[in-house]
Amino acid sequence: MMRSVCMADCDDATVRLCPGGEVCIPASTMGVPRDAEVCFLGGPTAVGSPCVDTFECARGALCVSVGMEQNCYRACSTDDDTTCLSTDVCEGLEGMGTKGYCAPMPMM
Repeated sequence: MMRSVCMADCDDATVRLCPGGEVCIPASTMGVPRDAEVCFLGGPTAVGSPCVDTFECARGALCVSVGMEQNCYRACSTDDDTTCLSTDVCEGLEGMGTKGYCAPMPMM
């Protein structure tokens, strides 16, 4: 049995995280034949846990490959230093403008 869920529209050119903390992603990545973006409500996989794709990750997180591992990381914007915890730094995603993920700060 298929279930539908309503998600708010957003503009990923201007916002990375929606007001409710969701990640703004293209609707087409979810198989929706629509040229718009939506505030993705999130999946069951916690930040820091292994993932296969973003749809598994909890609200506000996305699946990112770092080195040989792929895990859920909190989404952020590289032009807003308040989007990550103080122990993290927003690392930009290649070719994605200011879109990034919160990576642990390197140990000094």
